[in-house]
This record gives sequence, structure tokens and C-alpha cells, in this order.
Amino acid sequence: MTLKTKLRLAILGLVLAVVLAYSWLYISLLTNKEYEASMDLGVYVSREISDQAMRALDDAKAASPGLMSSGNPAAVEVMVKRAMASNPGLNSLLESIPSFSYTVVYAEVVDQDGTIIAHSDPEQAGKQAQPRQPFEPLLNSGVLEQLRVALGPAQVYEISNSLDLTINEKSYPFVTVRVGISSVFLGNTIFLKQQLRQALGLVGFALALALAFGWATTSVLLRPLESISVSLDLMTKGQFDAVPAAPKRPDEFGEVASKLTLLGQQFRDVRENMAQLLHGLEEALMLFTRDGRAILASDKVQEFLDLAPSDILGRQVEDVFASHPELAAMVSQAIHQGLPFLRREVELDGNRRVAISVQFISGLVPDDGTPEQHGGTAGAALVSLRDAESVRKLESQIEMSNRLAAIGRLTSGVAHEVRNPLNAIVLHLDALKSKLKTP
Repeated sequence: MTLKTKLRLAILGLVLAVVLAYSWLYISLLTNKEYEASMDLGVYVSREISDQAMRALDDAKAASPGLMSSGNPAAVEVMVKRAMASNPGLNSLLESIPSFSYTVVYAEVVDQDGTIIAHSDPEQAGKQAQPRQPFEPLLNSGVLEQLRVALGPAQVYEISNSLDLTINEKSYPFVTVRVGISSVFLGNTIFLKQQLRQALGLVGFALALALAFGWATTSVLLRPLESISVSLDLMTKGQFDAVPAAPKRPDEFGEVASKLTLLGQQFRDVRENMAQLLHGLEEALMLFTRDGRAILASDKVQEFLDLAPSDILGRQVEDVFASHPELAAMVSQAIHQGLPFLRREVELDGNRRVAISVQFISGLVPDDGTPEQHGGTAGAALVSLRDAESVRKLESQIEMSNRLAAIGRLTSGVAHEVRNPLNAIVLHLDALKSKLKTP
């Protein structure tokens, strides 16, 4: 993964984190608000029903004034139930409750035994009411619990309000008003709101904008890296002359680019000096990196491989020797495995034999010729090619020179041994001559 891609993903991830945090906060506030609104609505509905139930009770008291003072709670309870069940205002209010809100699914008036006195569904009157969980604890729970309830299985929670009946200055609980809140409808109310859809649209727009902004920003900020990468690729291929000049920038990219340009110039100077040194050699020399990429080639290479030195630079060893598969396999194996060898003869073009050698300039290569397994690897590989016939001629010349030198040494010894007696004879003859001339 490139640095540009990483930066784009980082920007997108940062914006996504901010957007998700904002969305979570918005959904939390919206959820809590809807729970509060449902609670307020349920309390309001229960109070309206309670007020209507108390008016029905007042009508029952007015119709039977002596019953309330009789002190018979059972008779009073029967009268109250009958009055509430038959009160048209209370029944009309209860039947209109389901159409009042999506979240309120029913409303009922229940006595102390759990029997339904009046219900928003008239067919439920007289039946036993089902126990429900209270809604108020959900209001005080966390957002996760609220969302779990709203998005989970369908459940009905109740908001209740108890009514007391006063008989002879004593209060007796006699009925309870219950309002049912559906969790399914509550979840639909939260997640189908226009504000939430707008917020989700804003989230999508923010992510698209972040992606576009990250793409444009990284392209602008990392554009100098592209030129640096091109320069490095050219330097790796040995094309130092093609390295572009460093742009003048006041930042770190400008410093790196200028240093790369200076490094390229130094490499170019070194290569020119090496080319001058290699020009007078009889051998064709090539220098390969550890991964088999050519970084230097002498002019003599063209005589063996029909490739100009500039065409060899930057190419893999298999491509350099592509026209000679046997030679390519031999050199590639030696370089990649770190196995040097000397003077192996290979036949080229059917009638020309070439002596090839592979040696490593730097790195750790043991005496046994195997690459070091611990502590380092073989360095750059120097491949030399030389005509085998010229090598043999040179060897013959050297051998002839050695023989002539030996003959010269032998002749010099013999002459020395012969010259010494002759010198002695000459001296004695001179002495005898001088004596004969003396009278």
C-alpha cells in the first residue's frame, strides 16, 4: 500500500470517526427526545382519561347521593364501575386514543382485580388486563438500552395513573388508568423522522466530500514524492543523465530532491571514471546488484552480447543474457545464491568460446564458496567475459616467455662458467709471453 493511499484512508477514517461521533450524538439526542415526548404524551392521555373518569364518578354521585354516605365500599365500587362503563364521554375518549398518536396503541381503565372496566377497544371490556412493564424506567436508561428496545422485538410498555375514591373521609384505590406505548412504533417514529433522513444524507455528503478532499490534498502534498520516485527509479537503472533537476522548494521535499540530484551527479561522475578505467581492459565487465539488476557495464560487453552498455543498465541478469540461455542460467544462479566461480568456458554462437567468471566485490562469502547463512549476505556481483582463445594465446605467450627466460638464465650460467677458465688461460698466456721477451 502506497503512502498516498494510506494518507487518503487516514483522512477518510478521521472524517468518518467525526461523522460517526456526530451521528451517534444526534441519534442519542433524538432517541431521548422521542422517549420524553412519548412519556409526556402518555402522561397527558392518562390525565385526560382520569379527568373524564372523575367526571363520570361525579355524575354517578349526583345520580345516587345517598350511596356514597352509606359506608358500603362494595356497593359504591359496583356503582362506580357501572357508571364508568356506561359513560359516553369516557368511552368516546378511550376509542379516540389509538388515532391520537402512533406510539399509543391502547388506553384502558382497570379495577383493583385487573378487570378491564373501559377500553379503547370495546370488545376488551370485562376481560382480564395483561400485565405490562412500566415505561418510566426506559426514560432513565441509557441510549443503548433505548435503541435496543426501539429496534428489538415488539413490546408494549405502560404508563399508569391510579385514582382513589373517598368514602366517609377515607380514600380507597378503586381504578387505574393505563396507557400502552408500542416499542415498534416508537422505533419507527425515531428512525423515520425527516430530520434523521436529512442527517444521514449529510453524513453521506460529508464522507464523499472527505474522500474528494483527501484525494485532492494527498495528490497535491505528495506530488513531489512522484518526481523523487522517478529519480530513484532512473538512478536504480543507472540512467543518471536522465535524472531531472531538483525543483526549488523551501520544504523537506526540496531538500530531499536536491540531495538526490547531488547523489545522482556523484554517481554519474563515478560511473564516468569507472568507464575510463574499464575502457582499456580486454575483458568485458558487468556489475550486478544482489537482486540481479545491472548497474555498470564496460564497452567490451557489446562484442559478446550485441548490447550497448546503456541498454544493459537497469535490466535483470536474465534479460541481459536472454540470447544465451545456458549462460543466463549459470550467472543468475551464481548471483541469486551467492556462489562465485572462476573461468568457466561457455560456447557462444556455435564457434566462439568465452571464459566467464562471477565474483562478489563486497559482503561475506566464506572460503568454501557458499553464501553466509548468518551475519550477512554476498554483495554486488562482478561478471567478467573474455574470449577463451585470447586467454589461451596469452597463456601460451606467458608460457613461452617463461621458457625463454629460463633459457636465458641457463645460457647466462653456461657463459659465466666458460668465461672464467678462458680468463685464466688468457692471463697465463700474457704472463708466459712477458717472460719469453725477457733476456
